[in-house]
Amino acid sequence: HDPPKALQGRARDCIHYLNQKLPKAKSFYRMKLMLVGCAERGKSTLVAALQGTKYEDMRTVGVDISEWKYQPRFGKPKFQFSIWDFGGQKEYYSTHQCFLSKRSMYLLVFNLTHADEGVQEMKSWLNNISLRAPGSCVIIVGTHLDKIEGGQRARFLDGVMRKVKRLAQNYTKLIIPEVVPVGLRRPLENVNMLKDTIYKNAAEYRYKKQPVMGQLIPASYHELDKQLQVLRQDVRLEKQQPIMHYEQFKSLVQQMDLGIHNDGELRTATLFLRDVGTLLHYDDSMHNLHELYFIDPHWLCKMMAKVVAPDLGRYHIENGILGIENIRQIFSQEDAKFPMKFFQQYLTLLYRFEIALPLDKTRILITSMLDPNRPSNVDIEERQDPPYHTRYIMFGSAETPPGFWGRYLSRIMHSI
Repeated sequence: HDPPKALQGRARDCIHYLNQKLPKAKSFYRMKLMLVGCAERGKSTLVAALQGTKYEDMRTVGVDISEWKYQPRFGKPKFQFSIWDFGGQKEYYSTHQCFLSKRSMYLLVFNLTHADEGVQEMKSWLNNISLRAPGSCVIIVGTHLDKIEGGQRARFLDGVMRKVKRLAQNYTKLIIPEVVPVGLRRPLENVNMLKDTIYKNAAEYRYKKQPVMGQLIPASYHELDKQLQVLRQDVRLEKQQPIMHYEQFKSLVQQMDLGIHNDGELRTATLFLRDVGTLLHYDDSMHNLHELYFIDPHWLCKMMAKVVAPDLGRYHIENGILGIENIRQIFSQEDAKFPMKFFQQYLTLLYRFEIALPLDKTRILITSMLDPNRPSNVDIEERQDPPYHTRYIMFGSAETPPGFWGRYLSRIMHSI
């Protein structure tokens, strides 16, 4: 089971990985912790509670990324989590699938006071994780425990918990070990228990039969991870561009003198650091995305969310159609850090993940912004002559993954 599955496709990658691992291998204690759930369920408040910081009442735009370190007691290794807090508004669903990844833990958050409705809304999220990242560990967290009165709390919780556990049994491709109710008003309730639950399950989590926390990796990967975290701070201080081209990234790594000497070794290091959330890189040569390295994942999350954000209303959008020049204006006016030389690759990312569809050289279709209602003035021609095809899309449950229909429309229109 070594090297990891992601590197086992090519003998060259295996050899580079093993050569790098031999000298000064160290245990690595960092992984991604992804928070998902519908809007206004308390995800961002939960992040603040875990980190011990004050919650700022601001809606999450796209995905927020922050760090959290936890050591339950002296003598235990300190775990570092890269927390990805996914905005729960429907307009952002189409961008989420760009960032869901394997080798991660998930916190699926719902409001306990919503009872049956809260349990049902989790189906689409579990479907999405099951399809995008099978084998992942998902801890279900029920918030707003403080709003349930003490006298009826035990009976109410027992009923909700039984329904959640019954739902979890349907997802055999996921590891769903715990359901934790928390209260996020002062004084906090069960937050320390949740921290210990996250730590315990992270310590036990295996991906492809290998432990995720404590995995032995080359010392050069450790050092590159540290250096990229420093660079990410420079990006946020506007001292460094958030995107690097391949040659620039390769030159940077060579200057660090980490012992990564060639393209193969650089590729295997990049694959690992992508999985733990240090950077974003898409190994996609068909769309020429493989030459781009996104040093600050949070920056890319914000950029991807800009084309589906509600404040696009100031631009003329009809039937989901937006002019490409409007996107240029958004970035030139609102985000001076966007390097316009990468604008075409940005559009390619939108097309690659079916967030948008090119209609012509001047317009794109943002499928998530289509009217959800069927137009009343559409006449569907009923043809009796062959060829006539009927297609069925079968799901394991009545719920479809969030953002599915917009992406499906993109593929259909692209093929037409």
